[in-house]
Amino acid sequence: MQTFGETERAYFDDTTHLNYPYGLTTDGNNVWVVDSDGLRAVKYANDGAFLAQIGKTGFRYGTGQSLEFVADVGVDSAGNIWLVDSDVNHILKFDATGKYLSMLGKSYNSGQSNDRFSGPHSVAFDSAGNIYVSDSWNNRIQVFKSDGSYLATIGTTGVAGSDNAHFCNPQHIAIASNVLYITDACNHRV
Repeated sequence: MQTFGETERAYFDDTTHLNYPYGLTTDGNNVWVVDSDGLRAVKYANDGAFLAQIGKTGFRYGTGQSLEFVADVGVDSAGNIWLVDSDVNHILKFDATGKYLSMLGKSYNSGQSNDRFSGPHSVAFDSAGNIYVSDSWNNRIQVFKSDGSYLATIGTTGVAGSDNAHFCNPQHIAIASNVLYITDACNHRV
């Protein structure tokens, strides 16, 4: 038998190469970088030293859950890591060691109900531990309690608009001093 290629190594599976870095966050001491086409998130110390990764380069099921396009990564106050997958329509929660814990949304099942997403893009956390998710194609921000139960919707589900009650394809979000910032992409505003 002849083998070409390297088993379970789709392409550069190392810590110096990234394939479409797209999102990032910090936990205060370290930086998490989303390697979107690499299907993983990589953790580096502030000096650039590799510390950890969640997912496996080029392998959809490298976490035990499906990843197709990781758009963002967030770290909550308990040190849990959250990966937002826009294509699969879910947000995966991992503990600090990279062990899968739970999911928001339904894999490969988009929708407009409060337990579904359509193109989720970003995740952020307030000081109370609430989870905010930009649900881009539903033109809304979904808010969940720290246990994952639905809390509120910001915007009007499924209705794009440019007034203060609507969004048009909200993308990345951030919270600073308990103020939510939203990049409202198609309205060209924050």
